[in-house]
Amino acid sequence: MNRVIVHRLIAALVVLILVCGTVEAGVGRAVARGAARGAARSVQKAAARSAARNSARRAQRAATWDRLRDARTQVSTLAKPRTVHRYVDNRTLSRELKHGFSKGAHFTSRAKAGRPLGPLGSRLRLGLTRTPRWRETVRLDKGNRVSFNKVLGGNRAGAGEISAARKMSFGQVRRVVPTARPQTALGRRIQDRLHKRGLQ
Repeated sequence: MNRVIVHRLIAALVVLILVCGTVEAGVGRAVARGAARGAARSVQKAAARSAARNSARRAQRAATWDRLRDARTQVSTLAKPRTVHRYVDNRTLSRELKHGFSKGAHFTSRAKAGRPLGPLGSRLRLGLTRTPRWRETVRLDKGNRVSFNKVLGGNRAGAGEISAARKMSFGQVRRVVPTARPQTALGRRIQDRLHKRGLQ
């Protein structure tokens, strides 16, 4: 827990003590409970922001090592189709809708059934430098040139990943779902384009 979180927790406790000491018993207890809940929410939000900042710094360092490692990793040819996931932010998805997957694009090693990871959860687990807003389900075609490696910078040791050794067509995408409700104009425009292409 960093210094900012500690200071906020101390401030919340001071407020609790003052409320308990100056307000009548019944009302004081109600106010104290409200203050306690507010303090807990404040600490949780601060902790989440702190974790995201720390994760972003780790992810930036990992991304540099990742590029160097990928350049040295043996490239393989997929012997059969494989369904995988890819987590991306709004700008990346908008670009991929137009131009497809760039060389070096990263995918999970396999697609798992169920709901997508949330924005923060996917960023922490996969060691991403940007907060993902979408999960793409991609069926990589037989013959695609790819590299197999382990995720760097994520919070789950040993998780596998696949990276594209050359550009790939976006036509391999089967479905795109949001990791959270689109909140920006760009996110809503992307959602409209996905509907038109039958990907949602």
